[in-house]
Amino acid sequence: MTDFLKIAIFDLILIDRIWNNPLLEYCEENKRKSTEGEIITKKSRTYKNLVFEKHANVLFIKGSIHYLFNDGIHNANDFSFVNSIKTVLYLADKFSLDLTKCIIQNIEFGLNILPKEDVKNIVTWLKYHDKNEFYKDTDFQYSKKSLKYSRECKANFYKVLKAYAKGLHKFEGRTYADPNTIRIEVKSKETKYFKPFGIYTLADLLKPETYLTLSDELIKEWDNVLILEKGLKGKEKKLDKFLDGDFWDDCLNEYRNKFAAEKKKYSKIVNRYPENIHSEIKNKLKSKLDSFAKELKSSAISTGIEKAEVVQFPESIKMESAPIYNLCCVTKLPIRNQHNKTVNLTDNGIKWYYENEPETYRTKLAILLTRKWLNKNEHSTIDIYFSEIAHQIRNRKLNPNNNYFNRYLNIENKGLKLFPTLDLIPTEKQNLIKSKMVKI
Repeated sequence: MTDFLKIAIFDLILIDRIWNNPLLEYCEENKRKSTEGEIITKKSRTYKNLVFEKHANVLFIKGSIHYLFNDGIHNANDFSFVNSIKTVLYLADKFSLDLTKCIIQNIEFGLNILPKEDVKNIVTWLKYHDKNEFYKDTDFQYSKKSLKYSRECKANFYKVLKAYAKGLHKFEGRTYADPNTIRIEVKSKETKYFKPFGIYTLADLLKPETYLTLSDELIKEWDNVLILEKGLKGKEKKLDKFLDGDFWDDCLNEYRNKFAAEKKKYSKIVNRYPENIHSEIKNKLKSKLDSFAKELKSSAISTGIEKAEVVQFPESIKMESAPIYNLCCVTKLPIRNQHNKTVNLTDNGIKWYYENEPETYRTKLAILLTRKWLNKNEHSTIDIYFSEIAHQIRNRKLNPNNNYFNRYLNIENKGLKLFPTLDLIPTEKQNLIKSKMVKI
């Protein structure tokens, strides 16, 4: 559940012990002049995804402990309360930390869930959190965040709510979650936000009650989200006005309580339909948080940290990471329900999309069937369709005339060469060919 943290350590003895740990790798050293003309030096070292930043009298540790749980690779899988506690224990063990002296300055917490509605639609339809509008977040594809701005248009990072398509987030070019995964997260750069939750130091992230408090906070913040339920459009006439984004903007500019009053009416209508997105996401958040709480209650950690075994991380727990999916070399879709060494979708993989992601099947796979073939096989079984789509994918993979991913330009500009034999071409001409490759 917990993710990015910024930790400050002011104890000079502890700083030296951490800084001289052989696990840290050199990163960089920066020098700058202060306004008084004094030279200020900042040194940085890294351990996996964590950055250790040393100043004259303070050491900052910045990074995601969820990433650390996955050996510094990604944060696309579930990260339970137990996993979070084990990871903090691991960090303390590796760097001999006194957790009570590791002061938390920034915190981020959230969950990944898999909704029924297309994640792209959900993010697009997000409108307000409290009375703060959701804006496009350029960090990721299909991502929005909501926060307060001052009258001088300065961002206030007291509390930020963010939602984005986690399944589309690439880590070193790879995805690690279902493409329709959405992440809901809260982040803060101000201690006055999370101190009331009893969070001061890393030691507080070993307490089970901390995670129960953060769970309640995440649900509370999602309750304050206004999403335009456009999937319900046409259900009843009086609902349509609420699905217009301009309507809510106008409400904020009218009398003081207009927005809250209209939101209450809107929620009352929407809640009559069990398929509404807001309720579905809330229920899935609660369900996952409840499962994390049950796991924590039944674990040794809940009886006292001093009795909990420090796991030899990452070997013993990194296997809980989400599965890694290869991408089909033609369609670029994650390969499901097939051997993990295959490079293109086969009948089984295509069948998975037909049963689990019908929209993807229709827009990305069924379009490979020609009109002539469809007319000829309109009474065939669905398995015959899967076989023909797989055949079309293989055809595009193997035949350069059809394969957009392995084309070579003819250096005499006479069109495409069929199966070019590079080992028979002089090196200088090979380089010329490669420089003119078409990349789609």
